[in-house]
Amino acid sequence: MPKFRLIQAFLFLSIYFFLLSIAHSGDLFVYTDDKGRQHFVDSAKKVPEQYREQLKNSPRLPTISKVKPGRDKLYEERVDTNSRVEVFETSWCSICRVLKKELHKANIAFTSYDVETSTRGKNFYRNSKVKAVPITRVDGSTLIYGAAMKKIKAALSER
Repeated sequence: MPKFRLIQAFLFLSIYFFLLSIAHSGDLFVYTDDKGRQHFVDSAKKVPEQYREQLKNSPRLPTISKVKPGRDKLYEERVDTNSRVEVFETSWCSICRVLKKELHKANIAFTSYDVETSTRGKNFYRNSKVKAVPITRVDGSTLIYGAAMKKIKAALSER
């Protein structure tokens, strides 16, 4: 019985925090009061009636984002059809992101294939004996599992 209560509490908290995160995303409105102070609110309904005219004349502020500017391009893949290194990964895999970041730091050109969305990635993963990501293929034959930079560099230096 205690195990059931624990699961029930976990589900409740998960749903609560999910709904809470949705409630806190949205637009931002700004108005200036009679004393010259600026006020920022997340709903036009929270602006006092006498200041609502300012909302019509002011440009709309950008939507609030929890992602820091530039972070969305942090792991932008290099696409090099002549690259000796291919990385088979998923978008949600944190180890895959670490591997790609290390490849960028080491200035190693690679081509990345998502095993869930790209045709080449799906085909490779379907035929792979190991069902884990990331998988790195060097020179079309050497397979390296995980974020093993030493093995990748050794395989590149062999040929």
